[in-house]
Amino acid sequence: MGKPATLKIPSPAKARGGRKIESSIAPKPARDTMLRRPLKTSRLLLPDSFAPIFALIASFAFNSILPARADPDPRALADLRAKAAAADAPAAMAAIHSLAEMADPAQPGLADLTRALMNRDAALIDKWAAVLDPAKIKALETERAALREKALANLGKLDKGEPLTLAKQYHAKLKELTNRINIAFGQRWQIVEALRRRTDCAALLDKLVEKHDEPADKSLAARAERALSIDLPAALAIPELGDVSEPRTDSPEYALWHYRICRRIESYNKLQADAANKWESTSVRLLNDYRESLGLFPLEIDPRLSLAARLHSKEMCDLKYFNHASPTPGQDAPVDRMKNAGYNAGWRENIAANVADPERTFWLWFNSPGHHIAMTAPEEIAIGCGRWDNAWTHTFGHGLRLSLKSPAERDRALAAINAPGVYLKPQPDDAKLPRVITTRVETDIFIIDPKTGEKIPLNGK
Repeated sequence: MGKPATLKIPSPAKARGGRKIESSIAPKPARDTMLRRPLKTSRLLLPDSFAPIFALIASFAFNSILPARADPDPRALADLRAKAAAADAPAAMAAIHSLAEMADPAQPGLADLTRALMNRDAALIDKWAAVLDPAKIKALETERAALREKALANLGKLDKGEPLTLAKQYHAKLKELTNRINIAFGQRWQIVEALRRRTDCAALLDKLVEKHDEPADKSLAARAERALSIDLPAALAIPELGDVSEPRTDSPEYALWHYRICRRIESYNKLQADAANKWESTSVRLLNDYRESLGLFPLEIDPRLSLAARLHSKEMCDLKYFNHASPTPGQDAPVDRMKNAGYNAGWRENIAANVADPERTFWLWFNSPGHHIAMTAPEEIAIGCGRWDNAWTHTFGHGLRLSLKSPAERDRALAAINAPGVYLKPQPDDAKLPRVITTRVETDIFIIDPKTGEKIPLNGK
């Protein structure tokens, strides 16, 4: 059985103006490196007939000190083969890579599994290529871009009255457009991932199969490129969050890259169960949806900011006050509380009282120009959300992203707040909340203007 058709795609570096994306991952050294090194021996006066014997003895001695390669566990092997044949394409690709790295018993059938994944990915590309309408998507993107420009300009002069009314109108329309565009971008990103897997599979088959008699599938490449509306090399080279090179804002791939970064941060936030309960997670999601619709980047949940926010909300409930300034020495201002939690690059804070619902809290802040500006500051990259009873606090930061650090680096960054008795966990999702956090009546819902410190009574959306 021959190797399936592969895509002949130019170098991504050439497609992106000659910019080279380098990886910090070095190739693994070969296991027999020791055997390839010349033997360093002292000069021995031996007859020529002894040389082959001496070389044989030396080779045997060096081979004997290398650990023998054990055959893979049959059950683990069967499990990997099952995953490689399953419908979950990313898991199948990972299983195929694991099989390829194992000893020889893993090789039988690996080429067939690789071909099968390539064929499934070709079918996936054709599926979405038949659905996507590039002209319609382009029209939606153009409409959204024009509306974003107006919305961002309006934020620069935000005040109560007409600017705030316009902000609500822009929000509603941008939300609808972004939801429609994201459906198409989700399908486009599946095409990109399928193309990348096919490229990996083709490289693997080059090692597994000696003869190749199939021509490159140029028609599949053409269909994929039409569906993406991006040159294939540029699409395959779309960088990840934190990569040195980023697409230019006017490049065809920028919108898809921005979509991908938003989904990456969204996935990371869903893993922060210890840093946010369902109410706090919903609050962050509502804000991030708004930021994404504006073309800004979402905020990633940082446990240090979450601790600073939650401690302040709890203290306001316990001491029955409502203010950005804490009466506790050393906790006076938001920046102090963030630094005490181990975060040294933040100062913005939004607070609200006597409201339990995250959506209503979002609109309280949305309807206040000062809070609205804090919510949409483009330089902020991280957030902490702390709700305690009916008090809410959002803290914002612009330090280094925890999501880009290794697990060990994250553990070191969070070591101080993870010490026994330091971290305040979120309240349970089903915690029964009191009616009010102060002596005021339940209908007295208010926030504090970040600039003047004035208490502003509000009635929600």
